[in-house]
Amino acid sequence: MKNHSILVFGGSFDPPHKYHIEILKSAIKKIKPDKTIIIPTYLSPFKEEHFSSYIHRKKMIGILLKKNRIKYEIDDFELKRNRKTYTYQIARYLTQKYPNSTLYFLMGSDSFENIERWKKYKEVLRTFIIIVAKRKGFDIDPKKIKKYKPVILKKSFENLSSTQIRKEILVLKFIHIDKSIKKYIIKNKLYYTDLIKHIQKISSKKRFKHTLSVIKTSLDLAEVYGVNIKKAFLGALLHDATKDFNIKKQIDLIRKSSIKIRKLNTVIKKAPQILHQWASCLYAMVKLNIKDKEVISAISKHATGDKNMRLLDKIIYVSDFASDDRNFIEAKMIRKMSFKNIDKAFEKAKEFKRNYLIRLGKYIYE
Repeated sequence: MKNHSILVFGGSFDPPHKYHIEILKSAIKKIKPDKTIIIPTYLSPFKEEHFSSYIHRKKMIGILLKKNRIKYEIDDFELKRNRKTYTYQIARYLTQKYPNSTLYFLMGSDSFENIERWKKYKEVLRTFIIIVAKRKGFDIDPKKIKKYKPVILKKSFENLSSTQIRKEILVLKFIHIDKSIKKYIIKNKLYYTDLIKHIQKISSKKRFKHTLSVIKTSLDLAEVYGVNIKKAFLGALLHDATKDFNIKKQIDLIRKSSIKIRKLNTVIKKAPQILHQWASCLYAMVKLNIKDKEVISAISKHATGDKNMRLLDKIIYVSDFASDDRNFIEAKMIRKMSFKNIDKAFEKAKEFKRNYLIRLGKYIYE
């Protein structure tokens, strides 16, 4: 392929969305490459894991590219490596596969700003002519432009990320997703859509609305504190799974299990409204096959808390207390506080709950 130009576009595509298509179309129009190669990430150097498998992400980006009539090839280089792959390794691979070709690499301005943090970034810059798509809110340092001489696309693109879109999908919003991708996601039960629908089915409308609000808050907090997004999501989704079950059904779930709950008979008599935290964690384990100990812990402590609260436990506890469907003053105060100091927010929320129960003369589980 001597003297051919090749445009390379890599990404997790988890899920693919209109921003991916818009910048790719713009880049193709700008340089008119002979070939466009899409390289889905197997496991990003900057992420612990992906929500969807490589195969599903590959199929989704393929659907979107075909729908937009973009000629492309998908290269399974990263899949075949079966491990984290750095861009310099892609550069070496493509240089060998397409000798004497001009290689272009498409990225957003946010990635370009951080390119000096990339492993062997100088080799990447020697191999590729970088094409930069300007994302609103991410200005390009003029010094980097002068130093590395990228091709900059004229249009400024909406600051839309797969992370943001995943958070929307996890509360059943598909506003930035193409209809064909939404259909694929639901059909293949991606992004826990089947589990979300299950919880919706067993919850009242009011309860489910609250659950979605707790999910939103917990995901935002997880992002701030570096907590695993999947764990935060599952804890939030399932925290009130059995809240709308009658008390007898909740008690049966608890008594049939092997877990030991302090003062269970007293709780049944004086504070049955907190039984759901244990019933919900058991429902998650037995009925929904959730085995993650951190998630189970967070569900089982979200109403009462205890002396041994981990970070995820506190996030679910606080998110339940201060989700944006809660309109009382204390909730708003705790919500604001939680993004600055989750420990302080947890202690304050627990204090408010305790004082409220004291004022009502209610039983306090401690």
